Amino acid sequence: MPNGDTVTVTAGSATCVAPLNGGKGTCEITSTALPSGSYSASAVYSGRRRPGRIERHVRHPPGGRQGHHDHQVSESPTSVAPGAESAAVFTVGVATHYGEAVPNGEKVTVTVGSTSCVATLTAGNGTCTITNSALKPGSYAVSNVYSGDANHTGSSATSTTKLTVT
Repeated sequence: MPNGDTVTVTAGSATCVAPLNGGKGTCEITSTALPSGSYSASAVYSGRRRPGRIERHVRHPPGGRQGHHDHQVSESPTSVAPGAESAAVFTVGVATHYGEAVPNGEKVTVTVGSTSCVATLTAGNGTCTITNSALKPGSYAVSNVYSGDANHTGSSATSTTKLTVT
């Protein structure tokens, strides 16, 4: 979301406007705006290109449909010695098509040849390593799978590079 765009937050009959900076923003509803009690809160981003609705910190794409994901996986280094496969760190990133990170704690399975590891996401990013001696010498494609949850469909990606065991 571009800097300077706004999100209108509504709780009961009170509203405030949060200017965005880096996709985040805050605003306050004064303590005298509402009588004591519990209120549903919602936030509406009426952005320039893709309007969306955000409710109670659970982000849904327009129309309540499960969103697509922008996905990435990479490894560093791209070449390791046999028996030292854990030296390669696999980094994954998953964000909704609308630019939001998937929830913390979600899991992504990274597959390298016949072995795999699981990255736990924080702010949409995570890392994992495979065990030593898991692969024979050769070159292996690296892919990952995000299984999704109640609000996000699953998706997958393949690295543009390969892990080479030499």
